[in-house]
Amino acid sequence: MRLYDKYDKQALTLDETAKELGVSVTDLDVLIAEGELAAKKIGNHTIIPISVLERYLGLEESAGQSYTTKPNNEEEVFKMETPYGTGSILYVKARNVFRYAISNGKDAVTGKRNRIIKGDFHSREEAEEALRNALKEMSEAASGSGVAPTLPLAPATLPVPNAPRITVRDYLDQHLFTMFAAPTARTKHCYATSAKLIVKSKLGDMYLDELTRMDIQKFLNSMSHMSQSTLDKVRLVLRKMTAVAAEDELILKDVGRMVKKAKSTQRDLRSDDEKVYSKEQISTILSCAKQESDPMIYTVLLLETLTGMRPEEIRALLKTDVNFTTREIHIHQAAIMKPILGNSALSKTTGRESAIGPTKSPAGVRTLYIGEQGIEAIQEWLGYLEKNHPAKYQNQFLFPSSTDVPMRDDVLNTAFNRFKNRHGFGKEYSLYKFRHTFATTLAESGVPVKTAMRLMGDSTTNVILGVYTHVRSDEAKRTGQQINQVYCDMLENTEESHKED
Repeated sequence: MRLYDKYDKQALTLDETAKELGVSVTDLDVLIAEGELAAKKIGNHTIIPISVLERYLGLEESAGQSYTTKPNNEEEVFKMETPYGTGSILYVKARNVFRYAISNGKDAVTGKRNRIIKGDFHSREEAEEALRNALKEMSEAASGSGVAPTLPLAPATLPVPNAPRITVRDYLDQHLFTMFAAPTARTKHCYATSAKLIVKSKLGDMYLDELTRMDIQKFLNSMSHMSQSTLDKVRLVLRKMTAVAAEDELILKDVGRMVKKAKSTQRDLRSDDEKVYSKEQISTILSCAKQESDPMIYTVLLLETLTGMRPEEIRALLKTDVNFTTREIHIHQAAIMKPILGNSALSKTTGRESAIGPTKSPAGVRTLYIGEQGIEAIQEWLGYLEKNHPAKYQNQFLFPSSTDVPMRDDVLNTAFNRFKNRHGFGKEYSLYKFRHTFATTLAESGVPVKTAMRLMGDSTTNVILGVYTHVRSDEAKRTGQQINQVYCDMLENTEESHKED
């Protein structure tokens, strides 16, 4: 049923419009603010013209006719005459698209003209070609039946007649990796993980042309229990999907373009003391590692302590990266675990393989001083390798695997976990915690933020200040005692001055 017949008036209130769309008034305000719906102000009231709402819902097309008047924000470019009839080309300023319009007689009740309006086209030439084809079909239908024809229309949300319909699940499965420019295997794995979360939801079984901005926004908001990183990746995939689908004319408009970022409700409830090692813990860990018969763990943990390197940077170190004369280590690459993907974007990964990749950011390329203690540990480790594992010693990597590729992350993690079990360290002990501790030590030592960024290999200050730098309770206590002493001295000076007066 047309809304004109249902309400018998030209415009609806916000409450009536929200009810028709099945959304809240708040959500409706968002649609209006983002230009999805054109509203009008009459005094203190906001109304939505029925013609605008019908167009948004596609009701005017399903009825085989369109507006009785020209829609808002549309300008007639010119009238176009063809051998098959006459139509008009319209330009929509708000969306920078073209449409065509064909007269479809007059309304039997009001006597006003009805028009069929179709779009959206990216250029005037596309609109002209579509108008010619539409007029030709109408002419041929009229000559064959002798009855005034109506334009055969595709589904309201499809810009091209007879465009194939495809579900979100199938579209992502077939086109996920082609939507992004030359993604690496590691990046593909991230996209595939995000796509699987999407297809597991009700969005996966929906047709692309059924999707609305509200569907996508509600889905993202429902995932707020996940991490912010996961939410951002899923939003990225959804927005890219709708942008490419709109460009391929599978959907009328890019419904994901205005989808807002969803905020994660996850909170890290650990204290700062739980995020970093205390100086006593570092001393204990290194002392226990020194007792190990295999010096690998001690060398790795000492380098972590002295430099704050990422574990993947340590695994990618070459022997030639160590300068024994200047006692420095050069970091210029990282070891990655490259997922082995199946033929389908949503298929399960068949495994992972160790490979060399770039550092996390260009700032990760740096040279760090490790001192005499670090050099001695590396020399002891290489001597152990040469004596006990001569084949591995020939490997180019400082911490080699059995083949000429970097050590796998699970091999290093397993070695560290076994070391923890042997010496009674709990689950809260991790390799990455050394990096947090290093950054916190830099801050406590008064190292300038820019210098800390260079040493840590990070490109932004918010990572240093907001993620890695924590305040240990002993440091907070020491600082509190210093501040307390300042005030005590001030009060003593005040009392002495009063006595003198």
